[in-house]
Amino acid sequence: MAPSALTADCRLASIKQYLSIPLGARYRELTNRLQLYPMLALLFFLEGLLAWSLYQGPMFLLDHMALTTVFSLHKALIYALCLGLVDILALYLPNRWAAWDNRTVGKQWLIWGAGCLLGFCIYRFFGICLICFYAPELLSFFIAYPQARPGTATLMLFAVPAWFCAVFLTLQMAQGKRSPKAAAPKAGSKPWRPVPVQEPRLQSSEAAAEPGREECLELAVDSRQVRLPHSRITHISVEDHYCRVFYARGEKLDNVMVRLALKDLMRELPEASFQQIHRSHLVNFRHVSGIRKKGRGHKLVLARFDLELPISRYRLAQIQPRLEEAKRPQAV
Repeated sequence: MAPSALTADCRLASIKQYLSIPLGARYRELTNRLQLYPMLALLFFLEGLLAWSLYQGPMFLLDHMALTTVFSLHKALIYALCLGLVDILALYLPNRWAAWDNRTVGKQWLIWGAGCLLGFCIYRFFGICLICFYAPELLSFFIAYPQARPGTATLMLFAVPAWFCAVFLTLQMAQGKRSPKAAAPKAGSKPWRPVPVQEPRLQSSEAAAEPGREECLELAVDSRQVRLPHSRITHISVEDHYCRVFYARGEKLDNVMVRLALKDLMRELPEASFQQIHRSHLVNFRHVSGIRKKGRGHKLVLARFDLELPISRYRLAQIQPRLEEAKRPQAV
């Protein structure tokens, strides 16, 4: 194969790898997604000012700073709202193609590309009508100086590169913050670090059926099998395409990371003790001490480990009656 062809194949493989990167569990949280839209709006706002400067000249930008600022803010708001709207509407596509769990960088490029196209159309053909409501002097300016209003081709010339830069930089920020924060320890405490589980390896199926032996969860960790007794598992949290299994070691928590979906682990654990409390968290009620209300939400408290886990609103009604009959926390 020629060197040029080999280089092209390598670049194509790199692009495919980049587009297949999952956005991670963090993107599912509304508060985390909302952190990205101010950045998108800021980038489109800066693009608007830059477009005025390049199209009419820096002196025009300085002489009409109020006009260009309001118009750029107006444009950035339309684009940001359209991106958010398409981001939500994509959830209703068939076969859960754009579900939060299935979001990748490539899919987000397509979704936000459609949002940018919608924003461009609204901004170009309908946005000018909104100006008369909050900045009628801009409308008067464009009527007096029609040459100041750029044409569709000129807008596309600035909008397309701006869209590529805005989406790329925003997705880079989203990838850099993929780890979910819900299961993080409180400020001032030491972070948890994975520690190899020193559990004896299961030797045979007869050993598992031995009377008196507690049921265990078998996991493949770093090409070896480990076994965790159900009573020692406190909770399981989702991180990207992995699950972090937390377990009690004395009065402290250790954890292991496994490449399994949460629904697969749920099938291996008894429903009598374990229940999903959030799309990213499964908890063992043996270690739960109660519920604590924080703001408009609720937290499930594992007081022994000074830990709080978020509860989904629609799961709260299932958890409250269960806590009344939950088993008392048992020492491991």
